[in-house]
Amino acid sequence: MKETTRSWGFGLATLTCLAFLATPANGDFNDILQVFCDVDLVTSASCDATADGMRTVHTVAVSSDDKHVYICSSLPDTPAQVPLQNESLSSFSRSATGTLTLVDQEIEDSGGVDTLASCRGIDVSPDGKHVYTAALTDRAVTWFSRNSMTGALTLVDDVSGGPMSSLAGATSVIVSPDNEHVYVAGISGDSVAAFDRNTTTGDLTSIGDYFDDTSGIDGLNGARDIAVSPDGKHVYVTGQDDNAVAVFSRDNVAASGTFGELTFVEAKFDGVGGVDGLARATMITLDPAGDNVYVGAERTVAAGDWIAVFSRNSTTGALTFLQSVSSNILTVPGLCGGVGPSDSAVAVSPNGLFVAVSNAVDGAVATFSRAADGTLTFIESICDDLLVAGDDDLGAVIDLAMSPDGENLYTAGGALGSLSTLDYECDSPNVDLMLTMDSESATVTETACRSIEMVDMYHVLAAGDLTAIAPMIEVGNDVSFDGLVTLVTGVP
Repeated sequence: MKETTRSWGFGLATLTCLAFLATPANGDFNDILQVFCDVDLVTSASCDATADGMRTVHTVAVSSDDKHVYICSSLPDTPAQVPLQNESLSSFSRSATGTLTLVDQEIEDSGGVDTLASCRGIDVSPDGKHVYTAALTDRAVTWFSRNSMTGALTLVDDVSGGPMSSLAGATSVIVSPDNEHVYVAGISGDSVAAFDRNTTTGDLTSIGDYFDDTSGIDGLNGARDIAVSPDGKHVYVTGQDDNAVAVFSRDNVAASGTFGELTFVEAKFDGVGGVDGLARATMITLDPAGDNVYVGAERTVAAGDWIAVFSRNSTTGALTFLQSVSSNILTVPGLCGGVGPSDSAVAVSPNGLFVAVSNAVDGAVATFSRAADGTLTFIESICDDLLVAGDDDLGAVIDLAMSPDGENLYTAGGALGSLSTLDYECDSPNVDLMLTMDSESATVTETACRSIEMVDMYHVLAAGDLTAIAPMIEVGNDVSFDGLVTLVTGVP
């Protein structure tokens, strides 16, 4: 799939839009293929309620080989739920279409596992050898070896800390792209813990602790989520109580005596220096090229901050604010809803062309097109609509994970205890753009399911066959088309 964007600099003054021969429709995104629900928290008849131990699913991750999906729950069953099961780390195999089959569960207080209490974070090492979890109340990171064929896990070891340690409130964990280090955000410790990773055994050795308001560090109050840039040079952490993003440089030189250690660069705060969208900052991610940083906000019942977009200096790691998106752009039916306040998650498609964002309050997942500079334009959304069959299973989505092949989006349904598989692929192989200026016309074939920049103001997302004659199409920015669409214009 092509990822470049083609720009057309035609003179719009000479063009006139004469007719529409078809009505624009939503693109082919966010179709629900499957939903797993906790056996004790069935939300609809279409849920696959064969799994237990999925109460409050906070996090979801996909292995880099596209074979398996992992989630962990943050609460045990209540005494009234039989059979009683504690928090669990669940492994699913992934089919060719993206649907899942439960293959394994590691259960708190069973088989030697005793550090999954309030599991909030999960990551699969890029080399596929290990799965790491972060547990808030246990103040622990636990690692499991992974069977790359079946996806099943085997407990290896764990590391935990006290209430004043850098692992206090461990809520997010990530393995560096080079597989050499593991970083953990501690929401209670206002901290980041850094570990050296043995790439054979998965074992961790502490190499650094970083606390808010210490050694010049700022922006880590309520450290919620953590991300490492694809080039391994920088680490980004959301400070939920600071309404901020903290930026660290990472020593990525293996021969260095400080390999993997972090140095504070800066912090960006909501409402300071023109920055917006960071109120109660929660989840954070980068695009595959590392050009932009995207931050989700904790959503309340009132419309407000939802997404903040930054450009990234790949040399220094410093951020430049570009855009804030408010959740009031969503229009959802009256029976769409989730819980709140809760986290908003962000995921970028592997080709860098689309961004998915969740909104737990509205029970919604939205898709945006991503421009060349990283800014976002809303395309469409799906929500937990009790009136629409198949749409009432998403739950209050608080985490998202995109499959590396870009075909599926996986959602963690938070308090409703669900895991959903969404189809995130369009089937049309290409689109033909017929562009006319004055009396001259040209036909250009572009890849479908991507943003096509026709002129500075017009971005068309094609999810089917599209023929556009001339770039002056007065249907607004980033309109998506599903199926055969012909737009006819003429020259005066």
